Amino acid sequence: MKVYYSGNFWGGHKYEHAGKEIPIEKAFLWGGLQWRIPAIYFCSKGLVIDFCVEIPSERFEKFFEHWNQDKRMSGLSEEDRFQMQRENPFSIDPQVEAKLDGKELKHPRMCAVGWHPLDEEREEDEKVQEELMEHYGCDRCRGWRFVRVCFPWSTSRKPQGKTLALRLKENPVIYLGEHFTTEESSKRQEINFIHPVTDMEHKLTIIECKTHTLPANTFSFEDGMEYPGTMKVVTYCITPELSGREFGIQDCARSDPPRSNNINSLSLGGRSACSVGIIGSADGPSAIFVVDKGTKECNWRTVYSSLHFSEVPQVEWQMMFYVKETEDFYQEIVF
Repeated sequence: MKVYYSGNFWGGHKYEHAGKEIPIEKAFLWGGLQWRIPAIYFCSKGLVIDFCVEIPSERFEKFFEHWNQDKRMSGLSEEDRFQMQRENPFSIDPQVEAKLDGKELKHPRMCAVGWHPLDEEREEDEKVQEELMEHYGCDRCRGWRFVRVCFPWSTSRKPQGKTLALRLKENPVIYLGEHFTTEESSKRQEINFIHPVTDMEHKLTIIECKTHTLPANTFSFEDGMEYPGTMKVVTYCITPELSGREFGIQDCARSDPPRSNNINSLSLGGRSACSVGIIGSADGPSAIFVVDKGTKECNWRTVYSSLHFSEVPQVEWQMMFYVKETEDFYQEIVF
């Protein structure tokens, strides 16, 4: 099997040479799963590390039986989708930090693919999984998640390397919480809620909710389209405090799509192929906030709603909890 620095699992650039494979065969238990580092690859542009994560058959069989994805995907609510993501045994995408001979390797790129024996009609693009299964001698009665991490060299010359220190960090798991509404007001609004994982009681205090309109020149697109620019800005705090890495709120509504603003754009048939993304994401606004000094009681945060063409009287928000369920793992390898 040939491995390239620039090609993820799917080959490399035209004139790129395959990396030198160095067998490692290091196994360890992390997050309740058996992990393997079968090999690393020294390439001209960087270091490639392959991880094989074994998924017990009972885990993915239970998952597919419960969710029956082919029949239910179209009817899932947002809460269902987040729950499915949490329960999916193949949702394994850790943050990986590495030091080679004590020197930190930075700015990694990562990709991952999965394999399980229940897929009876494998598609053509799954041949890479078959190649990985064969090359690394993986048990075909189990499920597998293959994670490839590529670290660029920090120097122009490829180092030799004798020791590799790895730290694996789990990305937080998202739990959705309560819904609540805000409207323009300078009056404080208090909402008591229970953390869905710790069962600890907290209080969310809405300090202010006001309407804000972006400057007219915020969007510089010359495509005959008009973009929304009105949003609600909410200042709030949490007691006992939860950091921005632990808690956030997001607007339940999406931003208004762009619309035509002149006759030349009518040739587009009134269609729009994009949505506003200056604040938030395709699935709705992110929990973007700014921490202010606030008071002795708690730090103040500012969060922004979706964008609309006209002012909306109320905004429905949803609480989001980010939970780190697995401790970091450290492994040193001598090769």
